[in-house]
This record gives sequence, C-alpha cells and structure tokens, in this order.
Amino acid sequence: MKEMTQYHQEWRDRFEAPEQQYERQYVAQQQQQVVPPVQTYVPIYTVSTPRGESETRLLAVGSYMLGWFSGIVCLFFGHRNPFVRFHALQSTLFFGLATLFDVAFVTMFGLFDRWDLFPRGFLGGFYALALFFTFLIVNMLVFIGWIVGIVQAARGEYYKFPVVGNIAAKASSDGAIADVK
Repeated sequence: MKEMTQYHQEWRDRFEAPEQQYERQYVAQQQQQVVPPVQTYVPIYTVSTPRGESETRLLAVGSYMLGWFSGIVCLFFGHRNPFVRFHALQSTLFFGLATLFDVAFVTMFGLFDRWDLFPRGFLGGFYALALFFTFLIVNMLVFIGWIVGIVQAARGEYYKFPVVGNIAAKASSDGAIADVK
C-alpha cells in the first residue's frame, strides 16, 4: 500500500465519518503502546544462610574475642556454618577449661591461709610461689592460645588446640574436618 501524503491524510480526516476516525485513532494508540518489561523485585537487604567468606571469618574471629561468652554468642549466630561452629565450640571449650583452672587456682590461694593442709614457713612459701608461677604459666598459655585462635580464624584455617580441638571438630561437623592440624 502506498504511503499517504499529507494532502490525502487531511482530505480523509475531513470527510471520514467520526466513528471511523475515532476507531482508527484508538487502533493507532493501541499499537503504539508498548508494555515495558517487568522488573524483578530486588530487596534492599538480604538475609542469606550461606555467608560470605569475610563474614564467616569475622564471626570466627569474634568467637575468640571475649572468651567463652563470645564463643556461645557466635554459636547462636553462625551455627549453620561448620567453620564458625568449629571455632565457636573450640573457643567455648578452651576458655571454659581455662576459667575452671583459674577458679581452682584462686580457690587454692584462698584456702592456703585458712587450712592447715599446707605447711607453714619456708616450705609453705615455696608451695605458694610454685602455685603462683603455675597460675602465671597457665594464663600465659591461655593468652598465646587466644592469639593463635584469632590469627588462624582470620586466615580461614581450621586449627585444633591440643585438648579441646578434637572435641570441637567432632561436635561441629560430621567428621569432615577430622584430619586438620
């Protein structure tokens, strides 16, 4: 079909019946309307179970920050990730055991003067000094363990402490990390 010139369009618009004119305009409007594509909903924030590597490491490092308390807190927030669960359990067990040793040492210091179980004089002073240095050595080892745990968690590595590491590895996963350091 030939294209209409300007003159022909004006002539047709003048002499055409109004119903036909409105129908033609309606059809032209319908053809011109293009439905835009529907955009998918993008949430402002997402709560995802699989955490990113940096968030996982941060949660694992955080499990060592405040001793056994932060380990318990991180168990609640990172309980689905085996890496976070391992470090949180290890932190809880390690610092819980250290707290028990500290309570035992403080109790022994408190009982040292009260009971006659400990000898007096030079030998009593030696026992008190040995008990004090044992207390210092245990707490220095706890401090070193604290630093090692933070560094290994920040590196993203599983590192088992000598006593509590195997227990944490078995409890945190189904034996998937049984042969780590």
